[in-house]
Amino acid sequence: MTDEQKWVPVESTLLRPPQGDVVYTWNRACVPCHAVAGQPRIDDERVDTRVAELGIACESCHGPGRAHVDARRSPLARYALHLSSEPDPSIVQPARLDHRRSAELCGQCHGVARFPDEDTWLARGDAYRPGEPLAPHRQLVRHPVREAQPWLDAVLDEDPEYLAGRMWSDGHVRVTGREYTALLETPCFQRGELSCLSCHQLHGADPDDQLAEPARGDAACTSCHVLPDIQAHTRHPAGSVSCYDCHMPRTTYGLLKAIRSHVVDSPDLAVTLATGRPDACSLCHVDRPLAWTAGHLRAWYDQTEPELDGDQRTVAASVLWAISGDAGQRALAADALGRGELVGPDWRAPILAHLLADPYDAVRQIAARGLRRLPSAAGVEIDPLAPADARTAAAAEVLTRWRAARGPDPTPRGSSTPPATTTSRPCRRWPPAATTAPST
Repeated sequence: MTDEQKWVPVESTLLRPPQGDVVYTWNRACVPCHAVAGQPRIDDERVDTRVAELGIACESCHGPGRAHVDARRSPLARYALHLSSEPDPSIVQPARLDHRRSAELCGQCHGVARFPDEDTWLARGDAYRPGEPLAPHRQLVRHPVREAQPWLDAVLDEDPEYLAGRMWSDGHVRVTGREYTALLETPCFQRGELSCLSCHQLHGADPDDQLAEPARGDAACTSCHVLPDIQAHTRHPAGSVSCYDCHMPRTTYGLLKAIRSHVVDSPDLAVTLATGRPDACSLCHVDRPLAWTAGHLRAWYDQTEPELDGDQRTVAASVLWAISGDAGQRALAADALGRGELVGPDWRAPILAHLLADPYDAVRQIAARGLRRLPSAAGVEIDPLAPADARTAAAAEVLTRWRAARGPDPTPRGSSTPPATTTSRPCRRWPPAATTAPST
């Protein structure tokens, strides 16, 4: 964990129940993407793994470099190339590829995919080279609701949770490192020319996200989608919300945090209810129930308001996901509650403290990170990987401080969270409710 400068077990970063002692075989699990031209060379009698280079290096994206080096040894050859307007045929330059081929270059690692012939790969490694079509070298997995892939049946017979662990039920990717698969479902890629390089820059960018400078704002979107009146489109004050917040919400889990979806789409509460994937509004406005979101989407974008049950009408959606959601929902909710820029910190403490008892190490770590930011947890030793009794004691101490700072509890008896309409401070992104918010 780089933010805390400490090591944690690999198992503690995964969204699955504790597995005990798990051994990961680097030669098989890691070498395809975390080495250049890796050859596992594994069989019943030997392990003789070979790589061109350890780590992700130049040839991972630019292809084999021997021909390029040989062709450019001469200074005259190098100067002639500088004076030419033609691309260098001895090396692959991803920026010169068309959007599909350049995205495939990223997809060799950042996709939900399988090798068509596992035995050949184990013996000889991956034959794919940057610039080539990817399809002959990978079985690219798409959800059955997106595309019929008969060969996938055998995979699901062997591992029934294969899709559920990687995708939401509508094919949106739910785990990080699989952004190419998400891009495949994006209209901007299917009908336009969006590629990974539309937003990402590997050289000179911040290593944390490798975003090109224009992509840190809305330029990556507005270069194609020209909106004369941003405020009329978003219903938010100009400059207070980005395109990403609504169209690429943090619905992907990875690296002990929530990461933006790479399927570019629009908020739709009916989809949220059908798939369980949190909606953009609730991940931003963590103190609001789904009924609040439904009312705004109906009034502003003419969406049909779906049928909601009692809790969905009265309890903040983030709280419902944190308390009763699956592991993915709990992780995303914990991350959203920990960010919580738009609401006061007070009411979030008991929810995040509750998640210190979560059965998944990863969820506890996300909750602990958010909890440490709150006044009620200042000075409390919070170790999400500590034994249960230590975590219980830490949560109890946070709750004691929270109650002391809060004073008399205004929460109705039996309610799991204070009413969102009375306890959060005004949201700085939204005008006063009396003038703009529809009734729900």
